[in-house]
Amino acid sequence: RAQRAAESAAAQPRVPAQVLPATYDVLCLPVIDWDFRVQRPQQLLRQLVAGGQRVFYAQTTFCSGQHARLTELEAGVSGVQLPGPPGVSIYGHVFGAAQQAQCLRALQALRDSEQIASAVLLVQHPAWTAVAIASAQLFGWQLVYDCMDEHAGFGNNAAAVLQQEPQLLAACQLALASSRPLLEKCAAHAPQALLLPNASDHAHFCAAPAQPALPGMRGPIIGYIGAIAEWFDAQLVRAAALARPHWQFVLVGAVSCARAQALLQLPNILLTGEQPYHALPAYLHRFDVACIPFVRNALTAATDPVKLYEYCSAGKPVVAA
Repeated sequence: RAQRAAESAAAQPRVPAQVLPATYDVLCLPVIDWDFRVQRPQQLLRQLVAGGQRVFYAQTTFCSGQHARLTELEAGVSGVQLPGPPGVSIYGHVFGAAQQAQCLRALQALRDSEQIASAVLLVQHPAWTAVAIASAQLFGWQLVYDCMDEHAGFGNNAAAVLQQEPQLLAACQLALASSRPLLEKCAAHAPQALLLPNASDHAHFCAAPAQPALPGMRGPIIGYIGAIAEWFDAQLVRAAALARPHWQFVLVGAVSCARAQALLQLPNILLTGEQPYHALPAYLHRFDVACIPFVRNALTAATDPVKLYEYCSAGKPVVAA
């Protein structure tokens, strides 16, 4: 039965809309792992948990065997690792028919063991397209695509994976977009598309912690919180630091961009590395100005940076490139 559903997914992509009951479960087929970095996926799903929904959150990698592995991520959120080729992730991996059927059998067993009746499949990356469509058809679940980024702008996404996005949009009952450029893209294919911008956990960022970060550092402090990756304009930050040697530039986040190594040579630039979510307000409240130094490309043109809302929650002025 699972094999037949997987094979017919492309031929019958759209799942009829149904009225959800007051309480339903949410199965998220995500873009990142739960413990990677707190941003839109965790914020959105925590709100659903607060509203009474159970959340099942898949991993971006797969386990051996035939059954899904369940873990408790936090109250109301269960982690689900689906079976598949060990050592591969969704970003460069296209599901073959055999793995689709394997995932469907595992999801069917999960549905039975956890007594999942009415559910929403919240898909956040096009790699899940075939599994999501087949699952929605087989189990009668509603299909929602949460489009939070221009996925083609990330270098780790294979072209064959990205090519599935129009099919996912056509099959879903609802597409959510974090920005207007993404909304326009979604609306061209989806039966219904809504703008759902990002936000911040205001309570987490608004109050200054009792123990501030960066003890002894004198300002002005120009700060950034987030990934220092290929979309980060390291050249711009370096030029600003050279032009203002008495200003301190504090960059909080993991470094995955080779160009950022040049920043280590300047005495008024501090790279702290990745910091836990609970520690971020202590850094943010030490900033005099917060910045978003992004290069201009298709990815950043479509982004709605979560950090902007976090900066504003702390009452910081923001400079964006």
